[in-house]
Amino acid sequence: MGADIFIRFNFGKNKKSPVGNYVDIGAYGDWDFSDSRQYKNFINSSDTDGYSTFTGSEKDLNYLEKINYGAEFRAGYGRVVLFSKYRMSDMFTQDYKNTVSADELPRLMIGFEIGFHK
Repeated sequence: MGADIFIRFNFGKNKKSPVGNYVDIGAYGDWDFSDSRQYKNFINSSDTDGYSTFTGSEKDLNYLEKINYGAEFRAGYGRVVLFSKYRMSDMFTQDYKNTVSADELPRLMIGFEIGFHK
């Protein structure tokens, strides 16, 4: 579950969209109230012909932080939006970093969105 708060600088409406051209600068926060992992392994079995599969799932992963937060930027022109999010919080717990790996997932996400509104 997440929430955003931002300030929008609107540069007027254009003919392509009633939203107009804008720049948003803000912050976001996410609360991970339920996490799980599903996996499927293909095992080369010598006693059978080919591969066998093993599936499983795990819930309440203790190596992920429950709260994530960061800064965000959006620039919109008509129906096209260019966005970026920078996660300031750590994704993994300190215990996980000390015992398994100190690596983090990438903190910066950049992309674009296309709106289908009239």
